[in-house]
Amino acid sequence: MKDFLRRCLRLWPVLEDHCQALAVAMVERAWKQEADLTDDRSVRRVLVRYARQGCDFERDHQILGASIGYIPEGWEQPGTVPGPEDLVIPRLVPWAQQFETAPVRHVAGRLNEQEQALVRAWSENHPMTWPKASDLVQQDEAQGERARRKLHRLGKEWRRREHLQELS
Repeated sequence: MKDFLRRCLRLWPVLEDHCQALAVAMVERAWKQEADLTDDRSVRRVLVRYARQGCDFERDHQILGASIGYIPEGWEQPGTVPGPEDLVIPRLVPWAQQFETAPVRHVAGRLNEQEQALVRAWSENHPMTWPKASDLVQQDEAQGERARRKLHRLGKEWRRREHLQELS
């Protein structure tokens, strides 16, 4: 957003209030009625005006009729303890099948249990190195290197098969 304000709208200096005000205007879409959408200068002028209105307080803004503002004093965020569904899903659905994309599901499903544990430790603790991931799951470094190579090989195999299917 800051880059857009700086580069496209030529607004300087760019403040957080400017970003928030423009984001609110974009969500509400009220600026579209004020600007001639066929004229770039008109659009830029209206968007700059909305961005400059960001120098007021957040509590003065509303999005679709709902006020936005600061978190009130004494408000406590509900605990981030996993809910019952978060505890049940991992037991019912294997880790390799929890992914939304078919290539990731396929590749993760082709790994054995030890390799899955290692790959999971590596992926969930990025930018962790493979040797550190091996230590985390109490496996030797060679196992981490083998899992890394297998993951890479399975990914290449998936891409090759997809390419062959596209050609046929």
